[in-house]
Amino acid sequence: MMMIIIYILCIAAVLSSYRLFVGPTIQDRLVSLNSITIISIIILAIISITQNIGFYLDIAIAFLFFDFAGMIAFTKYHEELRKK
Repeated sequence: MMMIIIYILCIAAVLSSYRLFVGPTIQDRLVSLNSITIISIIILAIISITQNIGFYLDIAIAFLFFDFAGMIAFTKYHEELRKK
């Protein structure tokens, strides 16, 4: 059952990657990258829970932190570019 959910999430990540490569604006690409990251974090959490391996959950938390920090940094950078 969990493998079906993981496959569905992988398909959603592949479909979201289309917007990452084709997106007309940088905002579309950023939202797509963020959604792919969240999907991969969910997959890591599911694997961690089903296999009872806590290390994957640690990786998912670190990945979430870097995604959040990167999103904030890029937003600040993009905001500074728009002011000029």
